[in-house]
Amino acid sequence: MAKIDEVKETLNTLRTLLSLLSAFMIATAGALGTLFQRGEIGTLFWSSAFFMLIFIFVGLIIARKLHQKTKEIGEL
Repeated sequence: MAKIDEVKETLNTLRTLLSLLSAFMIATAGALGTLFQRGEIGTLFWSSAFFMLIFIFVGLIIARKLHQKTKEIGEL
């Protein structure tokens, strides 16, 4: 497999991961909003908030990798 094909495949995989992560973030944000509206600020709320922060951090890492791979394609 040519180097450019490997980079493109990695880029597509990262895009898919970012899409899945976005879906998880939307679901988690919905759960957080619902729990907050109901006034149920307990363990489930705080664990959801914790996972939301982790999802944001992972999303930033994936976005950075996407940028690097896109730049790498430009150099090939």
